[in-house]
Amino acid sequence: GTSPSGALREFLDQEGIQAGPSSVSPVNGIPAATGEFTATTSQGTVTGVVQFVSYGGRLYRLLGYATPANAAVYSAGLRQFVGSFAELTDPTALNRQPNHIRLVTLPRGMTLEEFYRSYPSVVPVEQVALINGLVAGQVIPRGTIMKQIR
Repeated sequence: GTSPSGALREFLDQEGIQAGPSSVSPVNGIPAATGEFTATTSQGTVTGVVQFVSYGGRLYRLLGYATPANAAVYSAGLRQFVGSFAELTDPTALNRQPNHIRLVTLPRGMTLEEFYRSYPSVVPVEQVALINGLVAGQVIPRGTIMKQIR
């Protein structure tokens, strides 16, 4: 769709979807259209909420659903979720830089813990183990190429 209301109509008009109440109103000052629905899937029926938001020249779909038996439990959380779309203004998040992987060829055999001490990473040792496919205490042979997170 090209607009939140048009995209919502397209979504709710799909085969197997029964439309519930819907509205077209801004969310946090951003154009949006929201609708409730019930859908029949190959695995059974689900109820949910869908919201289309137009922001920065793009159209976003936020979708949440649950089984009818769990709908009451998740209803408030789903509404909170679709109402949370907002412009990101937190300077910490906006200025965040990705971590980088440095490949290190081991000059000698060592354990994961020795590698972590010799080539410190910005993530915990458990994540370094996962990234490198290792377990704690494992001896890594000389010449192995390891990933250090910087």
